[in-house]
Amino acid sequence: MADAAPAEPVSHGYAPALRLPRRHWQLLRLTLPFVLALCAVLGLAIACIYLQSAARAYAGGESEWSKAQKRAVIHLQQYAASGDLSEYQAYLSALLISDGDRLAREELERPQPDMQRVEAGFVAGQNHPGDVPGMALLYRHAQWLPQIRQASEIWKQADRELGKLRQHGERLHQLRQQSGNAVQLEQELALIRQVDERLSVLEQAFSQTLAEATHMTDLALMWLLVGVALLLTCIGLLFTRRMLRQQEQQQQAMFAIEQRYRVFFEASIDAVALVKPEGEIIDVNPAACRVFGYSRNELIGIHRNQLVDPDNEKTRQAIRARTGSGHYRGHINYRRKDGGWFTAEISSTQFIDADGKSKYSVVLRDITERLQQEEEIRQLNSHLEERVAQRTAELQQTTRELEAFCHSIAHDLTTPLRALNGYATLLQEEYGEQLDEQARFYLQRSREASLRMSRLIDALLGLDRHARQRLQRINVDLSGLAQQLLQRLQDETPHPVTLDIESGLTVQADPGMCRELLWQLLSNAWKFTRSRDDARISICRVGNESPALFCVRDNGIGFDMAFGHKLFRVFSRLHTPGKDDGIGMGLAVVQTIVDRHGGRVWAEAEEGSGAAFYFSLEPQVNHSESSKTAT
Repeated sequence: MADAAPAEPVSHGYAPALRLPRRHWQLLRLTLPFVLALCAVLGLAIACIYLQSAARAYAGGESEWSKAQKRAVIHLQQYAASGDLSEYQAYLSALLISDGDRLAREELERPQPDMQRVEAGFVAGQNHPGDVPGMALLYRHAQWLPQIRQASEIWKQADRELGKLRQHGERLHQLRQQSGNAVQLEQELALIRQVDERLSVLEQAFSQTLAEATHMTDLALMWLLVGVALLLTCIGLLFTRRMLRQQEQQQQAMFAIEQRYRVFFEASIDAVALVKPEGEIIDVNPAACRVFGYSRNELIGIHRNQLVDPDNEKTRQAIRARTGSGHYRGHINYRRKDGGWFTAEISSTQFIDADGKSKYSVVLRDITERLQQEEEIRQLNSHLEERVAQRTAELQQTTRELEAFCHSIAHDLTTPLRALNGYATLLQEEYGEQLDEQARFYLQRSREASLRMSRLIDALLGLDRHARQRLQRINVDLSGLAQQLLQRLQDETPHPVTLDIESGLTVQADPGMCRELLWQLLSNAWKFTRSRDDARISICRVGNESPALFCVRDNGIGFDMAFGHKLFRVFSRLHTPGKDDGIGMGLAVVQTIVDRHGGRVWAEAEEGSGAAFYFSLEPQVNHSESSKTAT
C-alpha cells in the first residue's frame, strides 16, 4: 500500500492535540459535582469558622469589657472612701474600654461605616486587630440570627447602664470635691452598686447568648456536613449508576459499530488495508487477499515496499500528497504474489485510532481490465471518427452530385417545355385562323400544361433550396414584413380587403425564410378571399406564452378539415385545379421553413367561413397533443 512516511496527524474533523480523551471527559464529569460540593462545604465551613471566631472575639471582648466595668466600680468606691483623685482617674481609664466598644458599635450601625473608626474602637476595647473584620461582619450581616440580634440588644442596654454609671460617678465626684455629707455619698454608692448588679446580669446574659450562638453554629455546621455527606453519597450513587449505564450503552454501541465495520470490511468487493505510518500492514480484508494472492496471515506484518515500487513516480507522488493533506486518491501500480503487476485505483486517508495513534486506510480496486477496455474504446472511437469523417465526405460529395443532377434534370426538363410552349405559341399565332374551335382549345390546354410543368419544376427547386439553406436567426419585424407583402399583393392583383395587422410582432428567425413563409400564407389568404365583398385578412400573436405563437386568418372559402391531413403535403390541393390558381407547393414550403426553425404549424378552417394558420418559429420543449390538424 502506498503509505506516507510518518507525519503529524492531519485534521479530518479531528483535533487530537486540543481534545481530552473520552475517558478523561468521563472522569471529569464524574468528579466535577463532588469537587463543586466539596468547595461549597469548605466555603460554608470557612464561613462558619469565621463567624465562630468573631463570636469568640466578642466573648473575649465582653470579658475585658466586664473586667473594666468592675474595676471602674471598685475605683469609684475607693475614691468615695479616700477621696484620692488617682482612683477617679483609674475609674475613667477603666471606662475607656467600654467607650471604645460603644463607639465601634455605633459606627457599625451607620449605613456606610468608617472601618478605621470601627477598628480603633474595638482595639481601644482590648480586641485584637485581626479579629476586627470578623466582628464587623458578624454584627452587620448576622442580625438575622436571633442570638446575635439578642446580644446586640443586651450590648445596647449595657451601654445605657454604663451611661447611668457615668452620671453617678460624676455626681459622686462633685460631692467628694464639695465635701458632701456621708449620707449623700452613701446614696450614690448604693445607686452605683445597683447599676453594677444590673450590668453583671447583662454581662452574664451577653456571654450566655454568644455561647448559644456559637453552639448553634457548631450544630449547624455539623448537620450541614452530615447533609452534604449524604448528598454527595446520593450523587455519587446516581452518577455511578448513570456512568455504568452509559458505559454499557457505549459498549453496546461500540459493539454494533464494530459489527457494522466488520461486515463492511469483510464483505467489501474492494480491497481494504489498514497500515501504520512506517508502512507495516496491520489488517486486510478477504478482497485484498484475493487481489494480491496472499493469505491474511502473510499480508499482516509485511512492508508496503513488497507490494509497490517505491522508486515509481506515482508512488512518490501519492506519499507526498498524503503527507501534505492526509488524503490521496489516484492510480498506483501494485505487485501480486506471483510477481505480476496490476493498476489499481486507490483512496487512502489518514485517521487517528482509539489509542491516539496515526494510521492509514487504503481502499483499492483493480482497474487493469477497465483501462484496457478504455484503451480499446479510444481506439474504436478514433476509427469511428475516421469512418464518420469519411462517410461525411462521401455524403457531401453525394449531396453535391444530387444537387448537380437535380439542376441538370431541371434544365433538361425545362428546355423541351420551353420549346413545346414556343412551338405551340407559334402554331397558334401563324395557323390559329385555320384551326377550328376545338383544336384551338386543345392547343391552349397544351400551353397551360407546359407552363404549369415549368412552375412545378421551379417550385421543387425552391423547396430544395429552402431545405438546404443555412439558417441565420436575427430579430425579424413580422408586422412590417406583412405590411410590405400585402401592399405588393394589392399592387399585383387588387381587390378590396380589410387588413388587421397587429403592431410590434417580432421573432428570432431567418429573415429570408420569414418573408417566404408570410408570402405563401398571405398570398393564399389573398387568393381565397377575392370572391368576397367583405374580405378580411389579419395577422396577430396568440396569447403571451413562450415561444411566441402567430396566426394568419382570413374569411375566404376555407376548406373541409376532413382533408386537413393532406394540407402540407407536396402537390396536395384541396380545391379543384383551375378554380383557384396554385400548384400545391406553397404550404409544403411553409412546413419546410417551420421545420427548419424547430417550430410547428397547423390550420383550422371551416368550408365557406375562412381559415386560420397558426405557426411558431422557435423550438418548443414540450407541448400537449392537440386535436387540431398539426404537423
